[in-house]
Amino acid sequence: HLVGGLMFGVGMTLGSGCGNKTLVRIGEGNLKSALVLLCMALSASVMLFTSFDHVVFLQWMAPVAVDFSAFGGTGQDIGSTLGIAFRLEEPGTAGLIAALVCGLGLLGWVLNSRDFRGQTDLLVAGLIIGLVVVIGWYITAGATGQNLLDELDFLDERPYAAGAQSFSFVAPTAHTAQYIYQGFAPVYLTFGVVSVLGVVIGSFIYTVTFRKIRIEWFHTRDDFFRHLAGGVLMGVGGVLGMGCTIGQGISGVSTLALGSILTVLAIIGGSAATMKYQYYRMMREID
Repeated sequence: HLVGGLMFGVGMTLGSGCGNKTLVRIGEGNLKSALVLLCMALSASVMLFTSFDHVVFLQWMAPVAVDFSAFGGTGQDIGSTLGIAFRLEEPGTAGLIAALVCGLGLLGWVLNSRDFRGQTDLLVAGLIIGLVVVIGWYITAGATGQNLLDELDFLDERPYAAGAQSFSFVAPTAHTAQYIYQGFAPVYLTFGVVSVLGVVIGSFIYTVTFRKIRIEWFHTRDDFFRHLAGGVLMGVGGVLGMGCTIGQGISGVSTLALGSILTVLAIIGGSAATMKYQYYRMMREID
């Protein structure tokens, strides 16, 4: 989580935005983002479909992994951790309390901003995004999703990347590439693939409707290699950290998973450090 988050934070700063923003910018006609997407999808594919992640990362990370079940935990979420700490017989109650405290606390902090309260579009967008993340969990992990998987198992057509998931935009880019490579076979059309395609199409429709198409290309050679490196780091880091700013920052944190929180903090740290370094270089060039 920490290594992947740091890599993704550095990458998204070099690549001028996270995975979701990259897809949005492609819909706007940004050719820089097309390179970032290509590099991100290729590097994520290497992480997912080869032994690269195990050889380079996981084999030395495994010895320091924390096994929550050894302490009596049922998961690595805040509720389970509190259940272990206070020896609660029903950790689900602790999870509900933690969700209310965290949710209401964040809501109070956000709504404390007068500027934010005055922007209806941000309020509506936040509400819609929150709802679709919950819907994503329900579709893929709720009763409907489980019944569908059971039926597909019976037909021997279980999707290769099915299971509980909500919005995330790094690993799904690799799944999208796999979907295209496999000749658009329905078995490879997952929730993540639809999400990736939907963001690009939605951005394109908005851009055309409001005439905001912006064709942009690289200004210098350094600009090209900076975005290329950013895409690679996002692909590797996003898979290693099991999510991006959306996949972990919103979808993951919505489960109160400790790993998601660690990843988000690492992403913020990697991004902040990279921005400070870029600012330092810019100031030196001015001098």
